Amino acid sequence: MGTERHPPRAMTRVPSLVLVDLDDTLYDWRWARRAGLAAVTTRWPAFSHRPMAARSREYVRLLNEMHDEVVRGRLDPEDARTRRIARLAMYCGFRLSRREAEEASEVYQIAYAAEERAVPGAGEALSRLRARAAIGVVTNHRVEEQRRKLSVIGLATAIDFLVTSEEVGVAKPHPEIFRRALDRAGVPARAAVMIGDSWEADVLGARAAGIRPIWLHRSRGRPRDPSIAQEIAGWRPVDRLLRAVADPRYARTGRGSPRSGASPSKNRPSLRAPRR
Repeated sequence: MGTERHPPRAMTRVPSLVLVDLDDTLYDWRWARRAGLAAVTTRWPAFSHRPMAARSREYVRLLNEMHDEVVRGRLDPEDARTRRIARLAMYCGFRLSRREAEEASEVYQIAYAAEERAVPGAGEALSRLRARAAIGVVTNHRVEEQRRKLSVIGLATAIDFLVTSEEVGVAKPHPEIFRRALDRAGVPARAAVMIGDSWEADVLGARAAGIRPIWLHRSRGRPRDPSIAQEIAGWRPVDRLLRAVADPRYARTGRGSPRSGASPSKNRPSLRAPRR
């Protein structure tokens, strides 16, 4: 009996540079944040006067409100967290004393740290992508904190470089932070793709810089305009992600090769290591 032969699998073309957001794209901030809020609610049940989803949204709103002050060094991160917890209590209909807010902040941080993890599938996806392209993280926060997160979730060595709003002086969605990442890699915008969970910061910001965006949308929220960005529900399955990163035609057809019939091996861009 002859051996059955299968046609060779087409290579998946990947751009020279893949830019990735950190919080809630690689680092599962939502998971750790909810663990922290749950621990605080166990200690102070009055927080449950608002549902978890509402508490989480308000906590994020408060964090964003204080973010610039923290990044610029005008507000200590621990003090900012204490203030957020105190204001979150007011949002839930009660007040905490300063001492109670400090205690609640500590309870939050202990539970948060215990649940830090990568977004499921992120590690494998980066490994597969990095075999074909340079990987850069573009994120809004302090350099020290974002490096810590990458280290904690085991992805510090899975990327080629990190660009933060603290070092650039502007935050996403400002195009300059994306341009700085392109300069670090030494590639033009047309040779890059950006993956992130924020429609405004990651998708619209990358698009304004001329970079093709991919929206990592893990929630069940309303879909956005597919003409602006491709949408993926997560890092898995990795093969589907690679097709989406490679070319929009892969994501639309779900096939292993482009509809045009062009040879992937001829069209695959040459990879350039980032300039350090």
